[in-house]
Amino acid sequence: MTPTNKVSEDVQNVPQTQTPTFELSNDKTAKITSKKLVDPATGQPTDETTVTVPGEGTYTIDPTTGAVTFTPEKDFVGTAKGVTVQATATITNANGKTATITSDATYTPTVVPAVPTASPATSKDIQGATQTGTPTFAGTTVQVNGEDKAITIKDNSYTLLDKDGNEVSTTPAYAEDGTTPIGTFTVDKATGVVTFTPTDKSYTGKVTPVKVQAESSNGIKVDTTYTPEIVPVTPTATPAETTDIQGATQKGKPEFKGGTVTVDGVEKLFQSTKLFQQHLTMEQQLRLLKVLVHTQ
Repeated sequence: MTPTNKVSEDVQNVPQTQTPTFELSNDKTAKITSKKLVDPATGQPTDETTVTVPGEGTYTIDPTTGAVTFTPEKDFVGTAKGVTVQATATITNANGKTATITSDATYTPTVVPAVPTASPATSKDIQGATQTGTPTFAGTTVQVNGEDKAITIKDNSYTLLDKDGNEVSTTPAYAEDGTTPIGTFTVDKATGVVTFTPTDKSYTGKVTPVKVQAESSNGIKVDTTYTPEIVPVTPTATPAETTDIQGATQKGKPEFKGGTVTVDGVEKLFQSTKLFQQHLTMEQQLRLLKVLVHTQ
């Protein structure tokens, strides 16, 4: 019985299959009766159909065909130690007596590194404004068996990671201290666009980055971050004064005007009282008015 070793090659985190072969002599009585994996831990053939090589992956044999499938660990790359397949055959002589012979062949897979890349995103806008950012995820192209193989980003695989590392579509946004909630993050699973919606419109400064994750066509997940920054608005306010007789009800309307803010080199002018007030809480408006009253 003549064995033939086999090899294979494919990208990271993708199963590979090959079938070591055993050629029998021309003796028509010869017959292969079994094909088994040799356990790397003991060096002996085993009735188990799956064996594990720590740090590399698992090998599973189809006892009928002898095909062996190697399932690599996610982070394993390079040429594996491989596995041995032992075939057992019987030969019957002219007197009807049976002899048993065995032969070993090896299967050695090679795993080609194929990890997508990820780049962070940032944004900056005025106090109280909704912001968006789109981290960049890109596949790669590698050589497998002398041919180019493209690794792409899976459709609809964009997701956020919460503080515990769970995959979520929305998660709280925290101030720079990492504990004070100031808004929410949401992600569009189709486009990867992340939206930051502030709920505490009095907060200014950096926001704790949120982790954004995507998955490649070969099942590798990578993550990066999106970090918004909130620029404070410097408004102006003019107090109101009224005069009337003793005991009369009076009404006054302080005037609020938006200021000029520069964001990433672009000057933004807020002229509308309504627009300006959308970016300040009532508490901020009153506090500003009191300051101006005391200074005039």
